[in-house]
Amino acid sequence: MRPNIDTHDYDVKMRNAVRFLEDEDKVKVTMRFRGREMAHQELGLEVLHKVRDELAALTKVEFEPKLEGRQMTMILAPLPAKPGARKAKAKAKAAAAAPAPEDKAASETAEEAAEEIAAADQVVSEAPDQVAAETVEEPTEEAADEPVAAVAGKV
Repeated sequence: MRPNIDTHDYDVKMRNAVRFLEDEDKVKVTMRFRGREMAHQELGLEVLHKVRDELAALTKVEFEPKLEGRQMTMILAPLPAKPGARKAKAKAKAAAAAPAPEDKAASETAEEAAEEIAAADQVVSEAPDQVAAETVEEPTEEAADEPVAAVAGKV
C-alpha cells in the first residue's frame, strides 16, 4: 500500500484481507513510502489504523505498525475460531471436493462417448484403402477432354 492509496484500490486490498482471514491466515499490511512521503509518515499510519479498525471484528493485531527503513508493517491474525467451527468447515470442504451424483452420470456418458469414438477410429484405420477406392472416380473420355480444352483456350 501507499499512503495516498485510492478508494477502489483500498477496497480491493480489504476484500483480499477478509478472504485470507476467513481462511484463518495471517495478513501482513505493508505501507511503502517513497521520496517526500517519508516526511508524512502520519498519513501512512492513519491508513494502517483504518485497516485495523475495519478488520477489528475478524482480527487481533499481532504486531503494531512499525517503521523499518522506508516500510511500515503491521501483522493481523485471525481471531481464534469456536471449537466446533473448524470441524464444520472441514466437513463443508470435504463435501465440496466430493463429486456430486450428477457429475458421476456426466462422466459415465463422457466415457461412453470416448469409447464410441475410439471404436470408429479403429474401423477407419483398419480399411483406409477401401475408403480411398470408394471415393476416387474414374473420369470418362468426354469429361476429360472438355476441361483440358477450356484451360488450353484461356492460356
